[in-house]
Amino acid sequence: MTTIAPRDLALLLGINIVWGLNLVVSRYGLHELPPVLFTSLRFGLLALALVPMLRIRRGQMSALVVAAVLSGGLNFALMIVGLSLAENVSSVAIASQLGVPFTTLLSIALLGEVVHWRRWTGIVLSFAGVVVMGFDPHVTDRWLSLALVIASQFIGALGVITVKRLRDFKPLELRRGSR
Repeated sequence: MTTIAPRDLALLLGINIVWGLNLVVSRYGLHELPPVLFTSLRFGLLALALVPMLRIRRGQMSALVVAAVLSGGLNFALMIVGLSLAENVSSVAIASQLGVPFTTLLSIALLGEVVHWRRWTGIVLSFAGVVVMGFDPHVTDRWLSLALVIASQFIGALGVITVKRLRDFKPLELRRGSR
């Protein structure tokens, strides 16, 4: 049996807690600000913090910008607008899990990856869960919310595929001073 070092386990739990609180905090922020402004401010602050560490990689930056827009700004803008229209956060949280199945399907279609029956079963169950949730009257009354969240996950998956298509590029090379 493989064990995880206590430090690594603490980091994993911390990351999951922060990510889990993301939707709840965003929902409260949307009471004060319009959705797109909220997303713009969020990503603007993130850019201010990270751009000084960016290392320019010639020939890769345009694809990287496309990936950032798809998996960052556009993905989150649609997600936040969908969240602002939702009656409850649980439907948004469930639909936001479609990013992985979408990425897998796009990897099969665009990158030629091979998936076996277990992964196909997981993909089918993921989509079936969202379909079943869609029959809830609280969700069907707010169908646009669900549609925007699903669209955000598809666009985010396109961003991941864009990153996967980068060649001769190491993710840590985005940091200044790395070799």
